[in-house]
Amino acid sequence: MDIKINELSAKTFNWLGMNESVVKDVPEFECGSMVVTTPDEVTCERELVDSIALSGVDKETSGMGRDIDELISDSGVNSFVLKTKPGITSSKPAIVKVPADAGTINKLVIETDKDSIITVVMDYLSDSLHDEEKNKMFGVQTRIQAGSGSKVNLVQLLRHSSDYSCLNDIGAVLDDNARLNIVQVILDGDKNYMGCRVVLKGKGSSLKTDIGYMVNNDGRLDMNYEAVHEGKVTESEINAAGVLKNGAFKLFRGTIDFKKGAAGAVGNEKEDVLLLDDNVVNQTIPIILCAEEDVEGNHGATIGELDEQIMLYMQARGLSREQVYEEMSKARIKAVCNLIPDEDTKNMMSDYLEGEQLLENGGEQENE
Repeated sequence: MDIKINELSAKTFNWLGMNESVVKDVPEFECGSMVVTTPDEVTCERELVDSIALSGVDKETSGMGRDIDELISDSGVNSFVLKTKPGITSSKPAIVKVPADAGTINKLVIETDKDSIITVVMDYLSDSLHDEEKNKMFGVQTRIQAGSGSKVNLVQLLRHSSDYSCLNDIGAVLDDNARLNIVQVILDGDKNYMGCRVVLKGKGSSLKTDIGYMVNNDGRLDMNYEAVHEGKVTESEINAAGVLKNGAFKLFRGTIDFKKGAAGAVGNEKEDVLLLDDNVVNQTIPIILCAEEDVEGNHGATIGELDEQIMLYMQARGLSREQVYEEMSKARIKAVCNLIPDEDTKNMMSDYLEGEQLLENGGEQENE
C-alpha cells in the first residue's frame, strides 16, 4: 500500500518534487507495544481510537495528513491518553518507550487541563541488531490538546537502528495562553518521516520547536512542520539544525500560516545545515502565508560546509579530519539536547552521545 504524507498546505511547482511525499509499500500495521510510565499527578488510560472524542484535536489535520489517521484507524490501535488536573505541575516526566517493531503503530494523546504543566519524554529504540529483513517500518502519532494556560513539554528521541524506517506524526491544538515546547533529536534510521502541525487557536498561545538531526549512510529525512496562527498575539518558533553525510537526503518543509484575525501574531523559522560531503541532497522550502496584515513572519536558512580554518585549527591539535567531523556533528546534536527540560534525560543523552560514533561509515549503531 502507498500513502501520501507531508503535503504542503500551499503548493509550489510540481517539478520540484517537494509538495508531498509518497511512501511506498507501507505494511498493514498492527497495534504496537508502547510502554508508558507516569508520575502520580498524571493519569494514563487506554482507549480505542474510534472512542476518543477530544474537543477538536482529532478533527484538525496532523503534520502528515489524513492518510496516517486512516492507517491508525484500520490498525485498531489502543491509544494511551495522558491527562492532567487543573493547576497541577507533574513532578517528573511521563516516560514513553516506543519499540521499533516492524509493522506496528502506536498512538499517544496528551490532554492538559487549565494551568497545568506536563513533560513527556518519548524514546524510540530498537532491540534487534542488524538483520537481513528489509523495509522494516513502524509508526507513532502524538495528539495534543493543551488547555488554557497549560504547558506541554514534548521530547522525542529517535535513536532506533539504521535498518528501520519511522513515520512520526504530531497534531496539536493550543487554547488561550497555552504553551507547547517540542524537542526532537533524530540520530538514526533508514528513512524517517516527520510531520508536525500545531494550531495556535487561543489568544496568546505559543509554540517552540527545536530539531536536531544527523542523516548518514544514504539515509532519508523527510519533514513537514506547520504552525497555524488563528488566535491573536500568538507566537511560533521553529528551529532545525543538522548534519548530512555519506549520500544523505533531507527535505525540510516549514510553513507559518497567519489566518485572518490573528492580529499581533509572530512566527519565526530557521534552519542551519552542515554538509560534510558533496554527494548529499539538501532541500528546504520555507513558506509564510498571510491572511492578516498585523503579523510578523521571518525565515532564514544557513547551509554550508565546515570552515577550512576551523578544520586546520583542529587538525593542528592532533585530530584527524574524520574526528573533526564527528566532534562538530556531536556539538550540534548536544546543543539541541541541552534544551531538554528534564535533567535525567539530558544527562542520559549526553552519556549516549559520548559512547556513540555518529558518522561511522556504513556501520550499524547499537543502542544501549
